[in-house]
Amino acid sequence: MRLIIVLLFLLTDAVWALAAPDEHPWEPHPRTADEPGNSAQEWLAQHESLLKLPREGHLDMVLLGDSITEGWDSAPEVWNDYFAGRTVANLGISGDTTQNLLWRITEGGELRGLSPKAVVLLVGTNNLDLRNDSAEDIALGIGAIVRVLHQSLPDSKVLILGIFPRGATHDAVLRQRIIQANHAIARLADGNAIHFLDIGTRFVSENGDLPAEVMPDAVHLSPKGYAIWADAMQPVLKALIQP
Repeated sequence: MRLIIVLLFLLTDAVWALAAPDEHPWEPHPRTADEPGNSAQEWLAQHESLLKLPREGHLDMVLLGDSITEGWDSAPEVWNDYFAGRTVANLGISGDTTQNLLWRITEGGELRGLSPKAVVLLVGTNNLDLRNDSAEDIALGIGAIVRVLHQSLPDSKVLILGIFPRGATHDAVLRQRIIQANHAIARLADGNAIHFLDIGTRFVSENGDLPAEVMPDAVHLSPKGYAIWADAMQPVLKALIQP
């Protein structure tokens, strides 16, 4: 049985490698391979539904990211406590890598007609485990996204969030690569139009472990986790979207 499980893991990795050859994190690519809980067809349907969001009128902020951003719907009370009265477009799609997000805001046209005061960007965690990309390559992918945002939305401020910690324990295998990626991502900020905020330490305990009440699966946030995110981001966000 153990041999079968190992072989299944190896087969999964091989299928992913065949499904996405030569996809660099800084190049736009739509989702073409099915992933657990989110098929390529479902991804395209989500993208098309986001294109139907209202494109005119006042907009305080756009949220760009993966399932962690999309998951704000699971914490409505937290959202109302911190962002009631704000006009927001949530463009998060579960499973997205930098490549997928980059495609959505370029060829996919998801930014077309939008003019937010601020864009909050959180992406990269799926590049770590789904693609095993290096910290440097992930930072290059996020840099490519930021360049598109700056070109497409020249009047909008961009807030890049550091990749959140993942893995239940302080010595989880991906933790060091997340730290390295965030150090590289931080260099994208210019203190004017582009800002960087790393709130990873807010989620972990004193010894660096991730409490289950904050991230039940050591990746995705609980309502308590979203409250931590909102509280940490609120002061910076207020400064960015003030009249």
